[in-house]
Formats: sequence, structure tokens, C-alpha cells
Amino acid sequence: MKKSNLRSRILGGTLFLILIGVAGRLIFPPFGNLMKELPEGNFTASELFQEFTGDPTDAYIRLANKVIILEGEVAATGDGYIMVGKDMCVVRCIFRNSIYDRKPDLKTGDRVNLKGVCRGLNMTEVLVTHCIILNKAKK
Repeated sequence: MKKSNLRSRILGGTLFLILIGVAGRLIFPPFGNLMKELPEGNFTASELFQEFTGDPTDAYIRLANKVIILEGEVAATGDGYIMVGKDMCVVRCIFRNSIYDRKPDLKTGDRVNLKGVCRGLNMTEVLVTHCIILNKAKK
């Protein structure tokens, strides 16, 4: 193999990896310190659900991948997530998955304020990721 052909392949491969890294950062931005991020808005679980079911296109443009504050009542809990809302208007809040974060001790019926990144409507529920608990109150 010629030396110039090898150099062009190495250069092409390096540029491809840089392009993939930049695209990954744009599509999946890092949310390092969510406490410092300014929220796009404050919503109750039913308000957020109505935003996405009423006019999904507008809601995705305004809220997808944006930091929001969510408040509501815990409907269900699971390993690393909680469901906030009532009846069929629920929001799935997935907590940050880090060894430094403690798992929340929330129970069904607790009132909670969360801050997270809104991802949009996921079949029958709105998805919010990277959630952190701002405050909670027992029922």
C-alpha cells in the first residue's frame, strides 16, 4: 500500500470520528449540572400531558430536549423512575443513573417537584429524563 493512500485513510477515519462526536453532542447534549440550567417552564403532570396530546408538533418544537420543572402526585414508583399524575395523564420521570445519586424514597401519593429534561410523548405517557427532586411532601 502506498504511503499517501494510508495517510488519506487515517485522515478520513479521524474526520469521520470527529463528525460522529460532534453530531452525538448536538443530538444528545450533556446535562451535567441540572440545578444551574434555567427551566423552559413549570408544569403540572396533567398540563404537560395536555400540551403533548393537544398539539404534539408545537409541544415538540417548544419542549423537546428542554429543561422543565414538573410538579404532581406520585402515581407509581419503580427502579430508577416514578410515574407522576392521575388517571391516564401520567408522566414517567427517569432519574439520573449515577453511583453518586441516591435512589428516592418516594411513595404513592407523595407530592413532588422535579427538574428534568422533557423528551416528549412516548406512546401513552410523557417522558422526562435526568430528573432530580427539588422538594417533596408527604400526603
